[in-house]
Amino acid sequence: MSWTDWRKIVEGSERRALAVVGHDGPVTYELSLKRATGDRTIVYVGDAENERARILEYVHGTTPLEPRIVEALQSGWMLFQRATAQPNVDAAKAFRDSLLAKYGYPWNVRV
Repeated sequence: MSWTDWRKIVEGSERRALAVVGHDGPVTYELSLKRATGDRTIVYVGDAENERARILEYVHGTTPLEPRIVEALQSGWMLFQRATAQPNVDAAKAFRDSLLAKYGYPWNVRV
């Protein structure tokens, strides 16, 4: 179970898919924010039945996190994603839950 490299998925107001690649199966994934210069801030952990479909949801602005993403983009941040493939959805959720118990993800509050 290894993580992919960080992939930039949204930058600026164009909301175009910068990296629509991904696994066509279950994943646990993280979202991070980064400016052109500076450190990365990991803000969210989630799970998905299909990684590629989930990336497109972020690109098209159809997730409950959209208000936070818009605010970050307007402040000059870029949105990145990385994932680790899982054997099934239950394993993806279990790994997500273990990460939530271990780390503080600021966007993982009810939105």
